[in-house]
Amino acid sequence: MLRMATRGATGTGRLVAALVIAAALAIGACSETTPLPVAIGPAAVTIVARNIAFEPATLTVAAGVALDVRFENRDADVPHNLILLAGPQFSTTLSKSEIVTGPAALDISIAGLAPGRYRFACEVHPMMTTDLTVGG
Repeated sequence: MLRMATRGATGTGRLVAALVIAAALAIGACSETTPLPVAIGPAAVTIVARNIAFEPATLTVAAGVALDVRFENRDADVPHNLILLAGPQFSTTLSKSEIVTGPAALDISIAGLAPGRYRFACEVHPMMTTDLTVGG
């Protein structure tokens, strides 16, 4: 579920998504038929490790939408990673990134999640968390 990805085409991808949305709206406005469904691109979020804590403490995203996570470890000479947890007491590991020593950054792509509560944590420092709410 978790894979490293480069972000070279992110701006281009967003431009293409914006053009698709604009075209779909134009077609819908000129037609008496039902407008075509529009694909929504991935949600982009940033999680920062600083002073042995994650920022932000909470995130909310739509269900079923891919999530592009920029993980920035700003703690110099300190190793961190991101683990995505689910289930009762967040006891199930869905995926985890490699451990990187700061300063460093990773780009992580996560497939769309079902509605519910999830948690990002650091394997090295389990008290570092960001709670993720996935809406319906």
